[in-house]
Amino acid sequence: MVKMMEPPYAKLSMDVTLSHSPKEELVSAWHIVKDGQKENFQTIATEHGVPVTRLIEFNFPGAVQNGRINPDIVNWYLFHHKRFLCRKTTRDGFNYMFGGGEKVAIPHLGTVELGVPVIIRSNNTRFKIRMHANINVAVVAAADFCIFEIWDEKAKLSSFYTYWAGGISKGVLPVWLSATLKGPWNEMVVTKAIGANEFSGAARFTSGGAGSRSKNYINFMGLPSGVLTVPNPLPIETGFTIGIGASTSVGRMELFKAGEPDGLLPFRGP
Repeated sequence: MVKMMEPPYAKLSMDVTLSHSPKEELVSAWHIVKDGQKENFQTIATEHGVPVTRLIEFNFPGAVQNGRINPDIVNWYLFHHKRFLCRKTTRDGFNYMFGGGEKVAIPHLGTVELGVPVIIRSNNTRFKIRMHANINVAVVAAADFCIFEIWDEKAKLSSFYTYWAGGISKGVLPVWLSATLKGPWNEMVVTKAIGANEFSGAARFTSGGAGSRSKNYINFMGLPSGVLTVPNPLPIETGFTIGIGASTSVGRMELFKAGEPDGLLPFRGP
């Protein structure tokens, strides 16, 4: 029986994950599978002279972790990805295999070009931010996990972040777990122009309330030198909160790249 596992953070944007295709400027060629019985990622990698781990990660972001291929994630992509949709299995029944006709992107291994300018895709002082989800565990100590999206509306690009932290908490009722659903977009202004993908680093998140009545603040403490939100910390509206409590935590905002080298995803708006 084939084992499958979703790639990390697939739920951040399932549509992006299922339709992911590397940028054309990073693709050296497209390999069209002719014979699924004879061709696999290893044979294709050998034919084109690229490491198989590089080939798989290029096509299936998150399938290679610490230099090791996770076959369960590869199987998930082979079955679900719109460019593959494989249904045939290997003889032992443990893995999906190509059926023929699949398009596999072959990456450039990298060239050095002197004098080529760096293309800045997002550089702005005005953004929009929303929380996609939050889980808070609180008794005396607290643990927060949040998913945020920051949108550069002018550039039509957005970046996803995960926030994980421990902190202190004081509950209004003896509730040890609360969850917050996806919230609305909030205006966010910073003092100097940066990219939507430059909000990684230390951060503090404070939240209190229940249902649709809650107050929430985020303080980005790892921004580039001289950059602050206005005001700081930044108040944001979130979605409906299940549970009652108040907590503050200090943790890290981590940029989720979703297969993009700079973590910037096309987004024109809701």
